Amino acid sequence: MSIKGDWGRLQSMIRELRGVSGLMEPVTKLARERVRHLYGADFAGQHDPWGNRWAPTKSGGSPVLYKTGRLAMANISYSRGSVRVLPPYYWIFLQSGANHMPQRAVLPFGASPWLTDVGRVLRTYIESYFASADG
Repeated sequence: MSIKGDWGRLQSMIRELRGVSGLMEPVTKLARERVRHLYGADFAGQHDPWGNRWAPTKSGGSPVLYKTGRLAMANISYSRGSVRVLPPYYWIFLQSGANHMPQRAVLPFGASPWLTDVGRVLRTYIESYFASADG
């Protein structure tokens, strides 16, 4: 039985697929950097991930959530295919507005507004990655 086809194109596709295995690390690292930027931008803008301004402090102090700076400097790490944001333990009380505090979300939950931005950056990187493989 003989098989006909464009063997050059098939070999090219095989090379591209082999190259995808090396794509996960740089893409995840890029996602971490974008999440780090978005997290920091929310603190700089004094708003939650959806753009809603944080409630002022009781004393009217500013900036909100920045007394020590620890919360703004969350540990943002990555491993193959995953980005992890680990703020100090007390973030959860602000996130939910516990103990009669106003809610001041620092991380997105549910449908993340960060996904569109991170997805755009990753899409651009992946498209350029495969464009350079073709040419």
